[in-house]
Amino acid sequence: NGYDMHIAYYIGLFHDIAKYMPKDEMVKWMNSICPENMEYPVAVWHGFVGAAVTKDIFLIDDPIVYNAIYHHVLGTSQDPYAMMVFCADKLDPLRGYDSSKLIEICNKDIKKGFDLVVQQNREYLKRG
Repeated sequence: NGYDMHIAYYIGLFHDIAKYMPKDEMVKWMNSICPENMEYPVAVWHGFVGAAVTKDIFLIDDPIVYNAIYHHVLGTSQDPYAMMVFCADKLDPLRGYDSSKLIEICNKDIKKGFDLVVQQNREYLKRG
């Protein structure tokens, strides 16, 4: 398939590494790496912070890994690895809705599946 499974493994393993970090600790990281993103809801920050933690604490210094983790909450990167982790995260069967059709589309064509998941996620966020 042309994808490096080590890269995919690290992205999957570390994408939520900062998800439960206390807010005061996250604020420090956010001020250091991307203060311009403080306007996003706190629930989104773990993507930005997780990318930096993966690089700076776990020493996995790979731009593809960094990018995929950084963008995995918002779906704002067209890199194939970033699209894969975004879709896998949003379509996790444990989220409590039937995502099997979208998973099937992603398995056949990640770009097409990604576009559909981004669209679905935007609609979900609008509904609140």
